[in-house]
Amino acid sequence: MANRQAFRSGKKMKIKAIITFLGVVFIKTAFGQSVDSTLTFSDEAYSLVRDTIVQKEIRTSLVGFLDNKNKGSLNNPFIDSVYLKKNMEPFSWLIGIEIGPKNAHHRMYPVVLAVVPVENSSYLIKLAYMEEVSPKTVTPNVVASLIVKKNGSKYYFYNPIDHYTRLWGRQTVGTIDYIYPNALNMDNARQMDSANKSIARKFNTQPLTITYYKFDDPEQLFKTIGFDFIPNMYYSTSGGLAEQWTNTVLAGNNSELYIHEVVHFYTSVLFPGRARAIDEGYATYLGGSGGVDIDKLAVFAKNYIKANPQADVKALATDLSVRVEGNVPITYILSGLICRDIEQKYGVNGIKKFFGPDGEKDYFKVLYAVNKVDKKGFASYVNELLKNY
Repeated sequence: MANRQAFRSGKKMKIKAIITFLGVVFIKTAFGQSVDSTLTFSDEAYSLVRDTIVQKEIRTSLVGFLDNKNKGSLNNPFIDSVYLKKNMEPFSWLIGIEIGPKNAHHRMYPVVLAVVPVENSSYLIKLAYMEEVSPKTVTPNVVASLIVKKNGSKYYFYNPIDHYTRLWGRQTVGTIDYIYPNALNMDNARQMDSANKSIARKFNTQPLTITYYKFDDPEQLFKTIGFDFIPNMYYSTSGGLAEQWTNTVLAGNNSELYIHEVVHFYTSVLFPGRARAIDEGYATYLGGSGGVDIDKLAVFAKNYIKANPQADVKALATDLSVRVEGNVPITYILSGLICRDIEQKYGVNGIKKFFGPDGEKDYFKVLYAVNKVDKKGFASYVNELLKNY
C-alpha cells in the first residue's frame, strides 16, 4: 500500500505526555468567538494580522475551503487550479478528517488557533479539529497547517510543504530529485537511483522521475506535510508515505533509500487490479519493510509461526492485521518470499502472472495459476521457504 493514509511504521513510541500537553492548550483555545455553526476562531488567532478586511477575507475563504474539502481538491473552488496541475490532491490527508468511524458519535469542529504572516504575502493558518467527547471534555484530534494566499479577489489554499522546505537542500541524482534538511549521503542516493532504473528494466519501461523528500523522522515528516499533531505521527520512529499521483516519496527514515515505495509507483500503473497482499509482497521482496531486508524479515516470520503453532498459515497470507517484530505485517513477509521464489523460477513473466488479470483479487487462485500451490499445500510451501532461516 502506498498512500498517505497508510503509514509505514517501525518501533512504537509513547504519546501520553504529548496528548496531555496538547489537551490543556486546546481546551483553553477551543471556545473563542464564533464564526458560524462549525468554525470558531480563538481570541488570539489574529494577533499578528490587524487588518480587519484581511481577517474577514481569510475567514470567508477558510469557511468555503472547509465546506468543500471533502469533495476532493479538484472540486474545491478555494484551491488554485494552476497549483493543482502540480499536485492534483494536495490535501488528501485532510479529507474526511472529522467524519471517521472513530468519531461517529462525537461532535467534531475546527478551531483556528493562529494566522501568521509568512513569505510572499501569504499566511500560515494553524487549524485544530476538536473532539467533544462529552459536554465537559474537549480533546484535540488533529492540528493542521495550511498556507493561504490571495490571488485576484480571493484567497486560495496550499499545502505547507513548500513553505516548510523552502530553505532545504535540493539535488538531483540520476532519476531522483532529492529535497532534504541536512546532508545527503551520495552513496545511498546513487543506490536509490540504480534501484529505480533496475525496477524499470524489469518491466521494460522507462525509469520514473522520483521526487524524494528525506525527513529525519516521522514527526518531521507529518509536520512538514501539514500535521502539527495527529496521533499516528508518534506511532513509530521510522517509516514513510508516498503519493502515487506525483511519484513522490516522503521518507521518514532519515535515509536516501526507500525502494519499497518506489516499487508501488510501477505496480500501481502496470497492475491496476492488483491484490494488496501481492503488491506489498513484491515491494517487500525488492525493498524490505521498515528498514529491514527480506532475509531478516524472514527470520521474524519464522519466529512468529514457531511461537504460534495454532496460527493458520493460510490466513496469514492475506491477514494484514498480524504483525511481527519491527511492527511489519507478516503478510508482507510471506508474500515477499513467495514473490522472490516465483521470480527466481519463472522470471518477471511469472511475477506478472502472479499479479493476475485486472480485477482478480483471489490470492490463492493466482498463486495456483503460477506455481500450482493450493491452499492445502500452502503451509508446507511456506515452511519450505523458511527452512533455511
